[in-house]
Amino acid sequence: GVKNGPALGARLDRNPACYEPGSRAQITVDTEIGSYLYILNVAADNTVTIDYPNRWLPEKPLNDKQFIFPPKALQKLVLELYPMPGEKLSRESFKIISSKEPLDFSFLKVAEDRIFVGAEAAELKKVLKVLQNAKEYSEKSLSYIVGECR
Repeated sequence: GVKNGPALGARLDRNPACYEPGSRAQITVDTEIGSYLYILNVAADNTVTIDYPNRWLPEKPLNDKQFIFPPKALQKLVLELYPMPGEKLSRESFKIISSKEPLDFSFLKVAEDRIFVGAEAAELKKVLKVLQNAKEYSEKSLSYIVGECR
């Protein structure tokens, strides 16, 4: 969906996007300098966590057209993917949002230092509400599978 938002392109580091449990993913985002970027993770059960910004990478306007998450320079920050507990295979997605002004996703839990952070499914509705009220943003969904890759 685009609402007069910044130009936005995003891709995962695998095509097809299938990850063995515990493997690391990297997202490359191309957008406009000065925009605010948000990377949300939507789990198979529609719970939402926020991957970026986080305590190592605070929210600020981008000073480069390309943003790689997690950045190679930040070794302690990794994006490890796991299926839902008890499932062999999960279909999930990253929601990439680029906005001309800061958006408030402070109600979301940050996915850090733990394998799985469950949020309330209602929070997906809250996310959509934030976007409804946003003036100029672009979003892109990157779907992927975690489990056995054939």
